[in-house]
Amino acid sequence: MNAAAVAAEQPSTVRPHLTLVKPLSKADELRAAKRRIATLERQNARLRETQKARRTPRPNDTIDFLRGPVTRFIRRAGERVAIADIEELAELVALRQVLDESITTAVRGLRSEYSWSRIGQALGITKQSAQEKWGGKS
Repeated sequence: MNAAAVAAEQPSTVRPHLTLVKPLSKADELRAAKRRIATLERQNARLRETQKARRTPRPNDTIDFLRGPVTRFIRRAGERVAIADIEELAELVALRQVLDESITTAVRGLRSEYSWSRIGQALGITKQSAQEKWGGKS
């Protein structure tokens, strides 16, 4: 007995259901496409709002932060070390390394949007000086 005959004798437990789908008219297709576009636009708007919420602070916020609490903290650290033990002076000087690393991180991050000329101009140095100092390995 061949496989086809065996399959014919055994009742099938799975019965496919055929549903006939009426073809959409051009107007229905257009309405469906517009609904899909509207859904995508809503999703994009939600995504943009989420990205805005995650966005880094505006430059003025950063400037206020640097001019305000960070500057006060560094000045106060100097005042405290001035009346403390000499061993603490090394810790204050170690902050210079942290500051240099932070500047390097900032410059490399800004390089994706700004030229060396613009970075040098912002720092009051030439583009060549900026590139020599921070243009090494990215």
